[in-house]
Amino acid sequence: DPVTGEGVENCFYAYEQGTSMAAPHVSAALALLKARDPAASREDIISMLRAALDPRESLQCAGLCSQYPGATPIEGSPDMCARPCGEGLLNMANVPVKATGAGGR
Repeated sequence: DPVTGEGVENCFYAYEQGTSMAAPHVSAALALLKARDPAASREDIISMLRAALDPRESLQCAGLCSQYPGATPIEGSPDMCARPCGEGLLNMANVPVKATGAGGR
């Protein structure tokens, strides 16, 4: 525990995927962009968000083979397949420092 300095019995880290993970991260990114430039229009915010994308060509997600015909079976995981997913990763470090909205800071 970083506050108490005591050891932590369980500490887990996992890679997660899907809209249930993407939605809160993208929502937070939108809120940060709007907070940085309250006068920014919807179009300005969308443009800034698009600037934050790192394209990825070969992202892979897991899913049931029966739901994704043609996906690649995962060795050692019966019924599970790897399939292409996503268009890229959100990287807020890519957003230009100066906002494009009327209140540009």
